[in-house]
Amino acid sequence: LVTRFQEVFRSMWSVNGDSISKIYAGTGALEGKAKAGKLKDGARSVTRTIQNNFFDSSKQEAIDVLLLGNTLNSDLA
Repeated sequence: LVTRFQEVFRSMWSVNGDSISKIYAGTGALEGKAKAGKLKDGARSVTRTIQNNFFDSSKQEAIDVLLLGNTLNSDLA
C-alpha cells in the first residue's frame, strides 16, 4: 500500500512539475538522468532561450499586472 502510494505521488509530482514548467517556461520540465534525457534537456534549453528572448514580454507583463498591479510597460514609461 505504501509503495503504491509512493508511485502515485511521484507520478503526480512529475506531471504537476511538467505542467508548471510548460506554463512558466514554455517547455516541459528538464529530466537529465539518461543520455536521451540530456538530449531532450538540451533541446528544451534552446527552446527556452528562444522563448525567453523573443516571445515572453507579454507573459511577463501579465505576471507583473497580477502580482504588482503595475500596468505600465517599462518601455513606455
